[in-house]
Amino acid sequence: KRMKQEMDPESLKGLTPQIQQLYVMDRDVDLVTPFITQLTYEGLIDELWGINTGIFDPPFIIKKEDSSAKKPATAPKKQKIGLNSNDTVFAEIRDQNFSSVGAKLNAKALFIEGAYEERHGLKEITEIRDFMRRLPELQTEKENLAVHIEIAQQIKKRTSDSAFRHHIGIEQNIYYGEDEKGCMEYIEELIDRQEPLSKVLRLMALFCAVQGGMKDKQLQFFRREIMQTYGFEAMLLLDNLERAGILRRQEGKNSFPSVKKGLRLMVQDIDETNPSDVAYVYSGYAPITVRLVEAAMRPGGWRAIDTILQALPGPLTEHLLPESPAVGAGGGTRVIMLLFLGGVTYAEISAIRFLNEQLRAAGVDSRTGRLHFIICTTHIINGSTLLESLYEKVGAIQ
Repeated sequence: KRMKQEMDPESLKGLTPQIQQLYVMDRDVDLVTPFITQLTYEGLIDELWGINTGIFDPPFIIKKEDSSAKKPATAPKKQKIGLNSNDTVFAEIRDQNFSSVGAKLNAKALFIEGAYEERHGLKEITEIRDFMRRLPELQTEKENLAVHIEIAQQIKKRTSDSAFRHHIGIEQNIYYGEDEKGCMEYIEELIDRQEPLSKVLRLMALFCAVQGGMKDKQLQFFRREIMQTYGFEAMLLLDNLERAGILRRQEGKNSFPSVKKGLRLMVQDIDETNPSDVAYVYSGYAPITVRLVEAAMRPGGWRAIDTILQALPGPLTEHLLPESPAVGAGGGTRVIMLLFLGGVTYAEISAIRFLNEQLRAAGVDSRTGRLHFIICTTHIINGSTLLESLYEKVGAIQ
């Protein structure tokens, strides 16, 4: 819009926009999702150890498969792993709920083994030549498979622990609005055990986002307990969280229940292996941001959910530009940019990829039948890194 105002209109004639629609969403619109534990393969890597600009620096040693038997055995050493879709094994499992990753890796191992076994039946020169062309790719896949099997085993150790499962259960109780007393007792227990402060504050922030705040008496109690346990530095963070509206006292009407119902955020009996809904990324919870993208793709767009949008923070602003001739009836792929201000989680990205495939398969865009989402953001975040951004530079949050 600004470009159209500042540039000579004649110079813009004949230019075809490469992006047909832009949706901008501030993180304030959905402060529930970041504080819930991500349950996709890529999301769990980020939750447990962190991913820095697509690089994973594991705190454990990964022994790679040697692609050549002639190479001498070397002692395994720590190494950084690039996590991107150039790694075909990672591309297949990055968006999967972790409960289905084991089966995917097993299927990949059988596929690679079968591809190697084909060499015994080769007789024709052309067949041998084709196999030799495929061999480097198979060797790379075998090496990458070994890496992701090791990472998956490490994740399994953490997620199979009863304490981890109990923590996920508490999160679910909070966003379902169940057993408030038990949730408060669990947060107090975490403080008493001197668990990482981020673990405590994520649950408090999640509770405030879902319940419209925390009772003043309860909030003051937690403030005192946190100060006594974690020191005065933690109070600076608590003050910042309150100024940002992440921690707050209950005041006025809580809008989350109407948003939860209107956008169908909770999905019962989700199939995590063969999902049909974006809620699989959190095992039954659909991110508000992704439901908004989903709604925008339906007839009527966001205007059809105006009542729900009014319950969310911030105004809705819409700018309409002339339709691009390149995406008229049967004209091509409609490219939609999604811009997240304040960060987006890996699980939300996985959900949007899944939604993109669903919409393509269903031909939702009646004008083209083809959609392509481009995701842009200021940061890739999880609940802990979001808290770190508000931490005073007097210490490091665990």
